[in-house]
Amino acid sequence: MLRNWGWVFLGNLGGALTVAVMMAIVFTYGFSADPNEVGVRLGEIGHSRTVGYAEHGGAGMLTLFIRAVLCNWMVSTGVVAAMMSTSVSGKVIAMWMPIMLFFYMGFEHSIVNMFLFPPA
Repeated sequence: MLRNWGWVFLGNLGGALTVAVMMAIVFTYGFSADPNEVGVRLGEIGHSRTVGYAEHGGAGMLTLFIRAVLCNWMVSTGVVAAMMSTSVSGKVIAMWMPIMLFFYMGFEHSIVNMFLFPPA
């Protein structure tokens, strides 16, 4: 199981880095210009998501861990709710609501963060 988790982690990281390179190419016109406003903002978001916790030391790591646990709870709730629903629209809403809540509440998700860190 740990081997499979490792492969999944590496696959997600590879995908995130690939998307980050493609986004960098788009926002810098093939690395020939400075990034536009969107590229600069993405870099600021990624930077704040990493350095913000480091500034608080152990308390920042505890906060990060608790946010990750709560995020996993929300994602798992979406999966279970979608499995319980019998209609397609019910499945979509059941998956969508908890995912949007974890974004809104600022929880941490390892795969989402893999996509935010490279722009920083």
